[in-house]
Amino acid sequence: MTTRATRLADGSWRLDGRKIWISRADSADFAIVMAVTDREAGRKQGISAFLVDRDTPGISIVGRIPMIGGTTTFEVAYDDVRLPAGALLGAEGAGFAPMQARLAARRLEVAAWSIGAAERGLAMMVAHARDRRTFGQFLADRQSVQWWIADAVSRIHSTKLLAYDIARRIDAGEDVRVLVSAAKVAGPELAAEVIDHAMQAFGAMGMAKEMPLHLLAAQVRLMRIYDGPSEVHRWVVARAALAG
Repeated sequence: MTTRATRLADGSWRLDGRKIWISRADSADFAIVMAVTDREAGRKQGISAFLVDRDTPGISIVGRIPMIGGTTTFEVAYDDVRLPAGALLGAEGAGFAPMQARLAARRLEVAAWSIGAAERGLAMMVAHARDRRTFGQFLADRQSVQWWIADAVSRIHSTKLLAYDIARRIDAGEDVRVLVSAAKVAGPELAAEVIDHAMQAFGAMGMAKEMPLHLLAAQVRLMRIYDGPSEVHRWVVARAALAG
């Protein structure tokens, strides 16, 4: 976190710095920009949030970064960007906690999307296994394919229950930071395995770009990184269990 926001004498703000891996920076009407307002206070008390219109002078897109899965992110520069006092979102130094709360819902969304991708891969694998014959036998009769399907059904159901439980807890105002980290790991890794097995079941056709599996696989691979990589979320879950 190197982007700085400096309060000026008239109560307005000057924003300087860069942000990278920003989705939709070329089309969004505004952005919520996190910036350091107090270097000495640390990340939890020294970070503030600002509501910044895209057409504010001093903002420029300095890099377009194509990603796998058909998506694009951007690098955005803030060079002497002047913001009115009212651009401060919430209280000064209190930007960290609301963004963490937002990330809980976002990470649950990632888990839910991954469940849907896994269900799509499973449905395609089941339909193909019922139809495809190899060496005189349906794929549906081959134990390896049966096990792929059985494992997918079980893991999809359990991950879906985890997501539903987290959603209920969020609605009830509970702290779900640890559980949502578990879901953020479970969802994308579940989808990655199911889609990979579906691609394997389809053989050469599973590698063809006219099928949706390659795009699902790339998108799911992205989900293991953004909003926190799986390794960080495993650390969160393990740290909480060991502390308890």
